[in-house]
Amino acid sequence: MRKALFLFLLILISCTPAPMSTPIAGNTNSPGQDYLPSIEAFDVSAKCPHICWMRINPGVTSAEEARLLLRASNQIDQETFHVSTNGIKTKWFIEKRKTNYSEVAISNVDGHVESITFSQLAPFTIGDLLNLFGEPDEISLRIDKAADAEDISYMIYYTNKKMLIWVMPGSRNGPQPTDHNIEMLVLGTEFKILSPSWLADYGNYRQPWLGYGHLEDYLSGQVTPPENNLQTHPP
Repeated sequence: MRKALFLFLLILISCTPAPMSTPIAGNTNSPGQDYLPSIEAFDVSAKCPHICWMRINPGVTSAEEARLLLRASNQIDQETFHVSTNGIKTKWFIEKRKTNYSEVAISNVDGHVESITFSQLAPFTIGDLLNLFGEPDEISLRIDKAADAEDISYMIYYTNKKMLIWVMPGSRNGPQPTDHNIEMLVLGTEFKILSPSWLADYGNYRQPWLGYGHLEDYLSGQVTPPENNLQTHPP
């Protein structure tokens, strides 16, 4: 009897499904999949004062060295890899399962990498990036009007690191660590590359970074849209 009961329990255990992993907040993919952003691709050590990516140091790394580094990486979509006289364009798989990617543009001047531009960095959040890069120096916010709603978007600036991050749209309460609509991140920028002109207009509202929230302080002098008119984009 005991032997039969033991065999029954053994079979029952073997048929029990393994527990599913908890998806990351903000992930829209199916449950049970871990989408961890590849944060280790960035280097913020003393040897990379302007932030390195994939061992590419803007202002230091040659264009040829950057090409070789990316060609040897399994984080890069080699099928979309394109080299021109002005730089490199490709796709970077930004999480471990290689489902999400960011389009990357590397510009070079006089044979050296000048800047690196990333578009659409989810599942990264602002909290991920600020934990890695530290607190920014400045921020600018804008109220962007659509046909049936108004959004608050913002840029944060690291003047010494020559880096900016653009979030569109952001939280209705001002910058939050859960913001994940990261439209653009630029390394090695002189803050003169922004175009078209409406994007450059963010520069008109640059002010000291006060931390998360502080919407009324950041929008001082601007008209804050009514809360029920703001589009909400939950993480």
